Amino acid sequence: MRLEKLMAYEHVLHLIFGTPICMKQKMFRLTTPATQGELIVMISYEELRHRETERRKALWTLVHVPPGDVRALDALDVLDDIAQRERLDIASVEQPLGVEEVLRFVPTEPHPIGCRIVRESSIPQPWRERFLRASVGSTRVLEGPYAHDWDMFLAEWQNEMRHVERHRAARGKRIFTR
Repeated sequence: MRLEKLMAYEHVLHLIFGTPICMKQKMFRLTTPATQGELIVMISYEELRHRETERRKALWTLVHVPPGDVRALDALDVLDDIAQRERLDIASVEQPLGVEEVLRFVPTEPHPIGCRIVRESSIPQPWRERFLRASVGSTRVLEGPYAHDWDMFLAEWQNEMRHVERHRAARGKRIFTR
């Protein structure tokens, strides 16, 4: 593609997304619940991996801090920044699949060793990267992670999001302890 044409595409995407876009980035397809169609999001794999690593570190930090504790503020700032970047990445008011939808969307299959597995390729982004960051070091079979690990991750994700909301509520009330 000629440079002028590439720059024109980047300009159009900038107008659509509201943020500068580099055509060298990879596109990820996120299935949306409202249309069951695909929403194309411009984000590089490295950025997605970095974002989910940051999110995971912040979530693990909050696990050990009660809501209202001043030590939670930095982790909450990280999570707020990630949420802001995600809003800028998505060029639609539609949101990617929620936990309930992704649980129904991702199939499990029996494995010859007697358990059920999930094929990584069947997990849509950003959920795949979230799961991978949360399950670093977990055992699995070559064909994919164990289905019970996937189910436990989604259940824990919901618990973590409730915990984050309790932290945000305490921050909103400006109730801080040491």
